[in-house]
Amino acid sequence: MGTQKRRGMRYMESLRNLVKRALVRAGLRSAESQRRAAVDELDARAAYRLWAPTYSAETAISFLDDELAREMLSGLPCTRLLDAGCGTGRRIADIPGAMGMDLSPEMLAAGGARNVVVGDVRAIPFEPERFDMVWCRLVLGHLPDPLPAYRELARVCAPGGYVLVTDFHPDAVAAGNRRTFTDPAGAVHEIEHH
Repeated sequence: MGTQKRRGMRYMESLRNLVKRALVRAGLRSAESQRRAAVDELDARAAYRLWAPTYSAETAISFLDDELAREMLSGLPCTRLLDAGCGTGRRIADIPGAMGMDLSPEMLAAGGARNVVVGDVRAIPFEPERFDMVWCRLVLGHLPDPLPAYRELARVCAPGGYVLVTDFHPDAVAAGNRRTFTDPAGAVHEIEHH
């Protein structure tokens, strides 16, 4: 077996272990118990407005996304970073020069960050080629057509820059998992996902 293949197998095994730890840490319910739970589906704007007061609590998905991004982006330049769909802005809080943008003013207010603006990932309110790193993490699955968003991410990224897009994996959907959250009153809601 070649070195590259062994490295790939070790990487996949470390990802599997990371997923297992995250699920245990988050106390994630099984797909079967999620299917049985009665939930209402909300569009992304309504969902994040309702979720904003309790959003800062870590979820298994955000934990995994952070771990994956940390590993993938290690050593890449991010002196001019945009977090498109930043939520509360927690990911960019300690990154000098970073900007955040989110559709939900409630999410931005909940985070209290100063380096954020309200905006739609399909019409990013920044000039072309402004950023050397653009993140759009756990956002595009909320859009029925992600192509306009991909165009905008490319437009604001400088030549030679990097764009990182992550989202809820189709295998998770096929296994019955859903993008859900519990509001401050304890009700479970499902967020529109395409």
